[in-house]
Amino acid sequence: MHQKYCEMKYLLTMICLLAAFSSCGSDHDDEPDITPKGRTVLMYVSAENTLNDFFDTNLAMMVKGARSLSKDDHLIAFVDRASTTEMPYIAEITDGTITKVKEFATDITASDPREMRDIIKWTAANYPAQDYGLVLWGHASGWLIEDSVTTRSGGPKRAFGIDNGTNSPGSDRGKWMNTPSMAKYITETGIKFKFIFADICCFQCVENAYELRNATEWLIGSPAEIPAYGAPYDAVVPHFFSRSTDFYKGIIDEYEKAYANQQYGGTTYSVPLSAVRTAEMEPLAQAARQMWTAMPQPWPSADDVIYYFGRYTPAGAGYDRNPIFYDALDIVKANTPETVADEWQRALSNAVAYSSFNTSREWMSAGHVNFNAFTLDSRRMAVISMFVPLECYESGGAQYNKMISHMAWHTASGLASVYK
Repeated sequence: MHQKYCEMKYLLTMICLLAAFSSCGSDHDDEPDITPKGRTVLMYVSAENTLNDFFDTNLAMMVKGARSLSKDDHLIAFVDRASTTEMPYIAEITDGTITKVKEFATDITASDPREMRDIIKWTAANYPAQDYGLVLWGHASGWLIEDSVTTRSGGPKRAFGIDNGTNSPGSDRGKWMNTPSMAKYITETGIKFKFIFADICCFQCVENAYELRNATEWLIGSPAEIPAYGAPYDAVVPHFFSRSTDFYKGIIDEYEKAYANQQYGGTTYSVPLSAVRTAEMEPLAQAARQMWTAMPQPWPSADDVIYYFGRYTPAGAGYDRNPIFYDALDIVKANTPETVADEWQRALSNAVAYSSFNTSREWMSAGHVNFNAFTLDSRRMAVISMFVPLECYESGGAQYNKMISHMAWHTASGLASVYK
């Protein structure tokens, strides 16, 4: 009798427990899944400058490219135009439409890194995702730096933006954002982007990639000038949302294909582009320490070295008389023993996961490059630039040898210890 009672009590207990577990499982299944999904890509458009008139075409292409997005993916555009009637706004681009989701009451300075930070935070709060991408649209000038937000109109430029503050489509005199400030305020958002696609001139350099190593996993861009027409967004937007491990190839290949298939002024151009894995920037900085010590003293030579841009300094000298942004491989090959150059090339290859440039065609330049000064050769090109101190930067208006000290790469790579 007692044994049967115990067995019955045990059976009833198990039935109750199973019912309880079943009930809990049912409640859990009814709860909505609030885990962020998909990818949100923010187009950051700084067009309060001479690029204003090119943006409409790019916007139409973005709309076309976003037609096939999944419900979990979002293409968001922050837009600051050169307009006195339309204030900056944030819009969602999807299903062939543009819907403004936030309009600013007053004009803001798109090149202020604090504004960028706040816009990124707003976008992430309103369009949470599994991961994020950032597209930079506007003017740029590599790593060149002075103040966080500078109003100087003369002298070297300051990395990204130009917000002229006058809403004039004919002015490029205004404020810029430098890369260290960009990196600082992006990291303040708590977001590390899956990628930053810099559809802007000369941004792809080791200095910028190192500065942004904690802000993004991938930096995609060009070390050279890019056409004012920009990327073929109808073709590249779908690749922004690709889950392929080599998604960057689609962005770069579609960009190159668009210009290879068209003539501008009777000429067909190529666009130098590369994708940098920023996790490899610390190892690259370590590899640079040996490379710098092998460089000639007191100054390296830049004769016949591939460069991507020339500054108009001193005044009247001509753009190609003061080159800067030398190819990060070619400048080392020209100045160090083969064993050192080979080791540097291996480290560069780990960082630059993919690159594209057709050496049978030049890139589109507004007179900033003398293509007769060097030979385009893919074996000499890393398709990313790097600053090297030169004697010509010691005089005149170009103070690059001093200016580079503001970049974290200057110390991390050992450059500061070799050229003082």
